[in-house]
Amino acid sequence: MSLLPEYRGLGIGSELLGRLLELLQEKGFERASLSCQVSNPAYRLYQRMGFETLRLGDGDAVMVIELEKSQRTGSN
Repeated sequence: MSLLPEYRGLGIGSELLGRLLELLQEKGFERASLSCQVSNPAYRLYQRMGFETLRLGDGDAVMVIELEKSQRTGSN
C-alpha cells in the first residue's frame, strides 16, 4: 500500500490499514504479517496499529499482528 506524498499524514493510510485488518478478521484470519523498511515512516504506523516486530534484518523488519488485538489498538 502506498499513498502519493500529498495524501500522507491525513489519516488515509491508517483508515485503509484498519479496514483491511477488519476485513481479514471478518474472513476468519487470525493474524497478518508484513515486511517494511525500518526507516520508512509507515513502520511507526504499523506499530501504532498493533503490529509487533518479529524479526529485524538489514534495515528491514518482519511484523505481525494478532487480528483480535487490532480491534482494540487500531485507529477506530
